Amino acid sequence: MLVGCSGDNRTELKPLPYTINDVKGFAESLIATGVLPASVKLMHDERTGDCGRYLPGKDKILKELVLLLRGIEPEDTLIVALSPYNR
Repeated sequence: MLVGCSGDNRTELKPLPYTINDVKGFAESLIATGVLPASVKLMHDERTGDCGRYLPGKDKILKELVLLLRGIEPEDTLIVALSPYNR
């Protein structure tokens, strides 16, 4: 589960331009080492489709994490990487 959040709705904070690229690059690295693409859950501000399911927000991130944890087996490895907007 890789989450990149480059900004928020408030205007007093500058967007962080590299967080989305960070998680996209990490996803590519995982896939290059043999992780199945379907096993990589990628959430970031530029995701479209999926009715906004993979847009990062606290509630959505927690919901996806719970879903992942429900399906994990003892032999599985779970990687959670956050490249969040720093508040």
